[in-house]
Amino acid sequence: MIGKVATVKTRQKVKEQQKKKQLGPTKMETKKVTKIKGKYFLCGEKGHWKRNCPKSQNKKEQGHINLNRIKRLVSDGPLSDLKVDDLPTCESCLEGKMTKRTFSAKGARATECLGLIHTDVCGPMSIQARGGYEYFITFTDDYSRFGYVYLMRHKSDAFDMFKAFKAEVENQLEKHIKILRSDRGGEYLSGEFQKNLIDNGIVS
Repeated sequence: MIGKVATVKTRQKVKEQQKKKQLGPTKMETKKVTKIKGKYFLCGEKGHWKRNCPKSQNKKEQGHINLNRIKRLVSDGPLSDLKVDDLPTCESCLEGKMTKRTFSAKGARATECLGLIHTDVCGPMSIQARGGYEYFITFTDDYSRFGYVYLMRHKSDAFDMFKAFKAEVENQLEKHIKILRSDRGGEYLSGEFQKNLIDNGIVS
């Protein structure tokens, strides 16, 4: 009986080994394979890691820490293979520590209503308003800071909204728009929009 049991066990072992060959390496075996270190891409030497390669450490000087700190790391051991010389004056470090002067100048403001109008288009919005509106255009007077908002279904409706705004404010204030300031998007650069501004003497 003992001999029969032994032959059965050996047969089982042989079958398991054959299955392993068919299925390939196990997860543990593949992990061991990935741990084998090849050539480091920076220096081309076998067995070099980023942390112990002198070339890698020299490359880091381009974004270096304080020289005293580097010398301390060399003396303590982590960078014992690194040769430290006096670094030249680092312009990037000097520029990074510079502070900008405060900008005290103020932009020119309009001295009367309709002297300068700011305008911009926003959209399309993720949710349409009632009536299918998904854009809006704003007109803000630089002098009074009073603003108008018009809803639009299409971006191309900007010119019609400007004509409605222009007619209303010029009639109410008995003045004319002098300057229209925008981000010069396509809706403001259409031929009919530009022609209207030129015909009415509006600077844009």
